[in-house]
Amino acid sequence: MMPQTIEVKARPGGRRITLTGTLDSGNAQNLDALLSRLTATDRCVVELDLANCDYVSSAGWSLFVTARHRVTARGGDLVLRNVHPMLRAMAAHLKAEPLLSFA
Repeated sequence: MMPQTIEVKARPGGRRITLTGTLDSGNAQNLDALLSRLTATDRCVVELDLANCDYVSSAGWSLFVTARHRVTARGGDLVLRNVHPMLRAMAAHLKAEPLLSFA
């Protein structure tokens, strides 16, 4: 598995965050801290691009659900983009799919 890299780009009304590699309990706190910082005061739409993400652990899915709840409470949204079908199946298996927004 590849180590995780995170790239952030501003876009109108929010941010696009591209994840590469894996998201697991060993590195989820890095993404959580970034999301907390980026959404602390702004009402925005955060797009998480998972096209190059090859693995998301249950800790990662939990982070997505918690972060989306936090962002939507401020009037924004967190949208997962380019999710590989195997990752989407994992979200369904963990019962996280209805709690998330996919595009």
